[in-house]
Amino acid sequence: DRELLVNTYWQSNGLLLIKRANKYFPIIEPILKEYGIPDDFKYLAVAESGLQNNSSPAGAAGFWHFMKTTGKEYGLEINSYVDERYHIEIATRVAAVYLIKAKKRFGSWTLAAASYNAGISGISRQQERQLINDSYYDNHSHSIVIYFAFGSSYQLVVYLGEVIFCFIGDQLFVFCDAK
Repeated sequence: DRELLVNTYWQSNGLLLIKRANKYFPIIEPILKEYGIPDDFKYLAVAESGLQNNSSPAGAAGFWHFMKTTGKEYGLEINSYVDERYHIEIATRVAAVYLIKAKKRFGSWTLAAASYNAGISGISRQQERQLINDSYYDNHSHSIVIYFAFGSSYQLVVYLGEVIFCFIGDQLFVFCDAK
């Protein structure tokens, strides 16, 4: 109930997201385009951090909310002096590399997006648990992954088959697979 009420009556957050999008999307969009990532993936940063250069209680940090181990795995410098997770351009490039790897692994931008939150191994485990072969489209019901992410009080992301529903503030974003 709390999530529904917060998302319904928190219009000011929606306005802040629009302002942040106008500031940061011009930085994110050309990088995603350079890597061949669909433009809609800029909303992953919105879902992860609300376009705030912050950290989560779980330890994810920056606009793209990389965990420390994932950031280091993908070449980000993270130590007591420097944390490149907070550098929007560098972190966006790393997010693009991650998404390309996930797309190659799963064959679907939808599952690449789901893996951004759940991890490549997390989505793989769900596929194994649900007896799905390597191909996303082997699932005849087209609903192999239902994944809820409550990263903050205003975020709900649902990955359902070929469609991603992302509730942020009082706004609903819907993404379809651009195969």
